[in-house]
Amino acid sequence: YLFTLKENGQLFGEELVPAGVLYMPSKRVSLLEGRELSMAELRQELYKELRQNGLLLAEGEVLTAMEKDGAGLFVPYKLSKKGIDSRVSSLATLEEFGILERHIRRLLVKMGESLHRGDVAVSPLSGTSEACKYCDYMDVCGFPEDASVPQIPKMKPDEAISHMRGKNTQIPTQADS
Repeated sequence: YLFTLKENGQLFGEELVPAGVLYMPSKRVSLLEGRELSMAELRQELYKELRQNGLLLAEGEVLTAMEKDGAGLFVPYKLSKKGIDSRVSSLATLEEFGILERHIRRLLVKMGESLHRGDVAVSPLSGTSEACKYCDYMDVCGFPEDASVPQIPKMKPDEAISHMRGKNTQIPTQADS
């Protein structure tokens, strides 16, 4: 959606420039189960659960517009006394957003060609949770329960950009690493 807006949108006659792409957690927050927390602890846990992940444009004006104090409560960057804390920040340059856009477009073309050929094989991938365990279509998909599901490895943003710079449109799995 971000790149479609960038390509087709305007605001006050100006072209749109990506400021970031963020994913809001959709999991249920169950902070109270079996725990007694003070209000301060509850607030801290809630902020941690609701923190978005994604990628932001590495420009100070953009970052402070998203979270003025730079505390990193809801967005994936944090300011320290020394500047941006790279340990908890997911930032990219405009050039890197361009790399991401080209990579996504290649993947979409590849997916469209695959669907056009009739390739609709069941091939789940899993990240940090077991994808099949929560899937609404598990009963009808035919994927064997005991089959191993390829895992998507966690990558740091610079590793992902490096991967996308290459023209590899395969999603890497742990076996590829």
